[in-house]
Amino acid sequence: MAFLSNTAEGGANLTVVTLANSDDNSAGDALGVVSGSPTYSSTWANNGTTSFKCEATSGNSSLAGWTFTDTMVSFRSYFRFPAAPSATCEIVQVRNAANGGAIQLRTDRKLAVANDAASVVFTAAAALTVDTTYRLEISWERGTTISNGKIYFSYFVGESASAVESFSSTAADCGTADWTGVRWGKLTAIASTETYYFDTVAAETGTVSLLGPHAGLSSLVYSTARKLTVDCTGSVGALACTQTTGTTASIAGPVSNVFTITVPNHKDVLVFEASADGDGDAVTGTFKIYPDSLSNVLVLKAGGVATVLADWE
Repeated sequence: MAFLSNTAEGGANLTVVTLANSDDNSAGDALGVVSGSPTYSSTWANNGTTSFKCEATSGNSSLAGWTFTDTMVSFRSYFRFPAAPSATCEIVQVRNAANGGAIQLRTDRKLAVANDAASVVFTAAAALTVDTTYRLEISWERGTTISNGKIYFSYFVGESASAVESFSSTAADCGTADWTGVRWGKLTAIASTETYYFDTVAAETGTVSLLGPHAGLSSLVYSTARKLTVDCTGSVGALACTQTTGTTASIAGPVSNVFTITVPNHKDVLVFEASADGDGDAVTGTFKIYPDSLSNVLVLKAGGVATVLADWE
């Protein structure tokens, strides 16, 4: 299983996309195939400042993609287009040694899905709106026969979690040969100039689960602060937890009768009181937090006399 992604940030506006500059400024996965001179474009970007602009004149194609070998692959791309094509045009392809499968954009601006035999197995009911960001998601699994492959397809508006339309089949003709790559762009050399934009592209082999919206670059935020809990479950009355001496700690709660104390670095003994006031007659308990580095050392308590052994704790 391998996950590939690219947010089309490998070059400035109008720079031609090449294999050498396609690694997303070292933040993504370099492309495995480029043809027909796609460019980086700042006309629209779903993520960052540029997208892949795949534009080709009549009878030509413009595309980018990855190569791999696997029985399963899932693909996602954000997509935008300024005008309907003059003829049905394939904009996404999964490829094998013979053919593969495709997402098509029709002249009525409706999406369609084709199988390995190039037969359309799904046509959307709704037309896409030009100059609108869509998210295309599709998964393919090749079959052991030409009637037990799997196709799962959904398209969304932008980052929406609700699909506009979906299609699935577990009895699809996906061929019997392994997938060898995925491509996007103006893939059909129809007799007109067409322009398509793709951004935040991703593919994962070894799975037929739709990838979902772009999650962004990995980010981890966490705290190593030492935290202690004071569980007052079973207490009656209004609960309180306060600190009486020592380096100031942070006290939060109660949440479900539990206080959380964030303990700072400290060399002194921290003293706390927990109380419950049932009918106005408060019950109080006192507890202490000792510094780890002094756990086996006696510490003079607050107000204690150094010469009095009982004042050492």
